[in-house]
Amino acid sequence: MEDNKIEFNFLGEKVYFKYKGDRNLVIEAVRLAEEKIKGVQLRTRGMTPHHQLLLTALLELSEDYVKAKYKTIEQRSQLSEKTERLMSLLQNVQK
Repeated sequence: MEDNKIEFNFLGEKVYFKYKGDRNLVIEAVRLAEEKIKGVQLRTRGMTPHHQLLLTALLELSEDYVKAKYKTIEQRSQLSEKTERLMSLLQNVQK
């Protein structure tokens, strides 16, 4: 059986995270979280308490998610419109 644990650096300490599902997806998510945390650390110059730093990183990740969600909704809408136009053109050609 595959070991479903991943190790990552969390504020200078090694942390082991158990997961279910796609290992590559989890690795990418952990790397993204580490990147956000490091970015907040650099901007705050280490003067922010850990809980505040983590909350800021979480909010940044949430903002990225919401932006991607809205972009996906917009792209789906555009795709639906184009599909409807193509179907209409095909129906007109068949007449």
